[in-house]
Amino acid sequence: MSIFFTILAGVITFVIGQIILRIYIEPVQNFRALVGETSAALINYGVLGKKDKEQSIALIHGASQEFRLIASKLESGTYLIPNYSRVSKFFGLPSEADVYESVSYLIDISNSLGNLTEPRATNILYEHYNAIKAEKVRQLLKINVPTFFDPDGIDSSKA
Repeated sequence: MSIFFTILAGVITFVIGQIILRIYIEPVQNFRALVGETSAALINYGVLGKKDKEQSIALIHGASQEFRLIASKLESGTYLIPNYSRVSKFFGLPSEADVYESVSYLIDISNSLGNLTEPRATNILYEHYNAIKAEKVRQLLKINVPTFFDPDGIDSSKA
């Protein structure tokens, strides 16, 4: 009879572990991947608006679409994690308010890039408006990324 209870305890432990894994751990890991995707996009499109750099309208509009897609994924990520406000504290994720605010900034960036009709307009727009929004997104999502990257590999903030 004790063998039966040992096996039953093992099965129950396994089932509870799988429930915790599927409901909490996997969505948290997926959310962290979305934060990483956000970081990659901010770095990748950080060269938009650099002086003396030509960008095509297609590249700018592609960046606009990617920022909007990332914003929607981030917002939906908070819904996929049950009890996000509690779980975020336990796993060190950004608060729900910070996520929603960063989503708002990403949509602002997307809208500003999507409304451009001339590539040179990015210089002024990105440097003065989107750079501020991008920095706020980094702070809210706790992303440690230098503000601007020089395509030649030199951090222009230290120059």
